[in-house]
Amino acid sequence: MVLLCRAHHWAVHEGGVRVEGRAPRGIVFHRPDGRFLPVCPVPVTINGNHGEGLKDTNRLYGLEITANTVDCFWDGERMDLHMAVDGLMSCDDDPVDEE
Repeated sequence: MVLLCRAHHWAVHEGGVRVEGRAPRGIVFHRPDGRFLPVCPVPVTINGNHGEGLKDTNRLYGLEITANTVDCFWDGERMDLHMAVDGLMSCDDDPVDEE
């Protein structure tokens, strides 16, 4: 057994990611196409600099990423499925005809 966050749990059970090995050591992950997933991602290098180039690009587009950017404002109430589907439908390029 291995403890996974919700996103990675979904990736294993629904997204086709395969896990092999024994916890806590020796676990490897494979993409749906069978390719090995590295232990940790390679740092992004933009213009030879880790992170600063990305920060500059974000600022250029008016994005200021802070420690609070990913804060969750969910208060635990149930999801409004009707509103979620309406929102997704409004993003559709090819609207569904209503009867």
